[in-house]
Amino acid sequence: MSFKFVSNSTKVLKTSLDDILEKQLRTILSSVLIVSIISVFLLIYAIYYFFGIFLSSYGPIESDIEILNYIFNSTIFIFILNTMKYFSFFMLYFILIIPVSGIIFSFFEEKIIKYHKEKYNIQNIEFISENIFLSIWYAFKFLLKLIIVNLFLIPFYIFLPGLNFLLLSIFNGYIVGKELYFQILRKHLKKDQQMKFIKYDNGEFFFLGLSICLLSSMPILNLFLPMFGLLAFSNLFYMKQVEKIKEINHQE
Repeated sequence: MSFKFVSNSTKVLKTSLDDILEKQLRTILSSVLIVSIISVFLLIYAIYYFFGIFLSSYGPIESDIEILNYIFNSTIFIFILNTMKYFSFFMLYFILIIPVSGIIFSFFEEKIIKYHKEKYNIQNIEFISENIFLSIWYAFKFLLKLIIVNLFLIPFYIFLPGLNFLLLSIFNGYIVGKELYFQILRKHLKKDQQMKFIKYDNGEFFFLGLSICLLSSMPILNLFLPMFGLLAFSNLFYMKQVEKIKEINHQE
């Protein structure tokens, strides 16, 4: 079994890190980061606000059974609720940040692609612009996939404590990798070409998606991951194009 995809993916990650440090891209990436974080915090605030209104319409938790009332009003129960609220905030953040960043990133994507065209000296690929509402629709489908998969995996997270982080990384890594790659492919290729392109992928998109999910557990660093991920998949696409050109030249 060939592990070339590991060395290719490592090269992509290193190149993408160099891109983040490029002065030409720093302003764009900083704008994407700031707008994405603010947007996600506003969305989470809105979710908590409307969910709070919904719960308050039912009044305090009460039961006809005295022991249940004692439990519901106990310090431990309130502590558990507050802890769940705290973790749900971070869960919402990690679910929302990548799709939201994808939408914000799409406003600047043409400049990023122009930079990569010049970097790899490939000018014969046209940029395919995408309607902002279509970008939002794709981001919504991406978000829906993440929610459904993670809801399905909740029992495994609970009953397989030793494997929960591994399962989370593998399943989310596959989804994140494929969706971010398609976001880049949509701006370069027609739909039938996209499927052919990803069909002959050697495992890079999964490895990159897995790397992004594993790195998401690191504080501070995880703030930059959505932008870093999109840069990585843009680099992957152009590296594949360079390989393709080399193969054609070699055959000739």
